[in-house]
Amino acid sequence: MTQQDRWEEDAGYSPFTLAVEISGLLAAADLADAVGEKDVATYLRETAARYDIVAMDLTDPVGPSLELYSPETFALAKRAMAPGAALTLHIGSPISHPERVRLTLDNLRRVFKRVTPYFAHIPLYGSTWGFACASDTLDPRAPHLRAMGVKLAEKIGEAKWIRMSERIAQLMKEKKNLNANVDFYSGIMYQAMGFKPEMFTVLFAIPRTIGWLTQWQEMLTDPEQKIARPRQVWIGHETREFVPMDKRGK
Repeated sequence: MTQQDRWEEDAGYSPFTLAVEISGLLAAADLADAVGEKDVATYLRETAARYDIVAMDLTDPVGPSLELYSPETFALAKRAMAPGAALTLHIGSPISHPERVRLTLDNLRRVFKRVTPYFAHIPLYGSTWGFACASDTLDPRAPHLRAMGVKLAEKIGEAKWIRMSERIAQLMKEKKNLNANVDFYSGIMYQAMGFKPEMFTVLFAIPRTIGWLTQWQEMLTDPEQKIARPRQVWIGHETREFVPMDKRGK
């Protein structure tokens, strides 16, 4: 019997590991001795360390491990995160357990401002599996698009756009503690490809169409979620008379 088997037999689930990325090196704060939700929570509550990445490798949220997917546990993990850090975890199968996936995402959104789900087919599981990246500022798609932008700029000889964008991103991080989102780098790529700025909004909208339609369909058919977003109804003036600027007195 392996140590992993003993953990699961004794506690019903495994401890998780905090993955810490510092200066490009990956170190691990292994909670091998912290068997059980109580010990993990105590560690997160008491540790003075602040991590750039927290990776939660959890068993399914069944039985005692259910609390590990709660807003309270996510809040404890956030307490141990540095500014601009991210938490990653798997959230289960949207095909076999859609309600479980939805609940986990809802719990993450109660703690973090930006929650990005993504899905992939895992041959070992024989199913599509869900994952999530949670942060207050980080858009996990942006670094990948930035890397694509660098390759594109080098290929077509438009490196000035990448240099300019990286300087802007650096200043926003230093001055406002804001990370560049995916649209920031996609705009740079469109510029390098020769698209006019007035076309950017259209290009941003096209790939989002499937998501908008899916959300609209869910709003109509999901019995548990009838309102996708708060409804906005304009109750102000429909038309108001005004004097043009060039006809106004000084």
